[in-house]
Amino acid sequence: MISERSTPFLLKSFAALCELAADGASPGKKRVETGRAKPDLVTKREREPKMTGKTQYRIFETAGGPCGIAWTAGGVVRFQLTGEDAATTRRLLLRRLENAEAAEPAEPPPAVARAIEAAQRYFAGEEADFTDVPLDLAGQSDFFRAIYDAARRVHWGETTTYGTIARDLGAGPEG
Repeated sequence: MISERSTPFLLKSFAALCELAADGASPGKKRVETGRAKPDLVTKREREPKMTGKTQYRIFETAGGPCGIAWTAGGVVRFQLTGEDAATTRRLLLRRLENAEAAEPAEPPPAVARAIEAAQRYFAGEEADFTDVPLDLAGQSDFFRAIYDAARRVHWGETTTYGTIARDLGAGPEG
C-alpha cells in the first residue's frame, strides 16, 4: 500500500478537491472580516449548473491497491485513492458522489481509460501525465478552477504545497 506521504501530489490534490466539491462546497467567494480577503466556501445551492450527465465509475487495481474513478459526459468528477480493498474503495468513492445511488459501474470511455492507465503507471513508479484528463467542473467557481489549473501544472518529479498554490493564486495568508 502506498503511504499518505508518498501519494503523488496531483492525485492527492485531485482526490482532495473532488472531496471538497462532493461535500457541497468549493473555494470561491471572498469574505472580508479581518480586513483581508480570504477564500470562503460556496454551497452547492449557490452554484449552477450541476455535473453534466449521468455518473459512472470504475474500481481498478494499481501497484498501491485498488483506486476508483467516477465520470460524467463532461469528464472526471472524482478520483478515489487506494482503499484497503475494492469494496472499501467503492464505498469511499460513492459516498462522496452527488446522486451516488444512480451511479453505475461501467467500462470507461477512452479519455478515462487513459487516466486509469496513467494512475496505474504512476503507482508502479513510472512517469505519468494527467494534464489531458478531462474534468467535469460544471458548477465550480473560478477560484476552484484556478486551483485545478495550478495543480495540473505540477509535473512528474516536481513538488509543491497547497500553501504555495494558494499564495500563487493570491489566496494565501500573505494574499
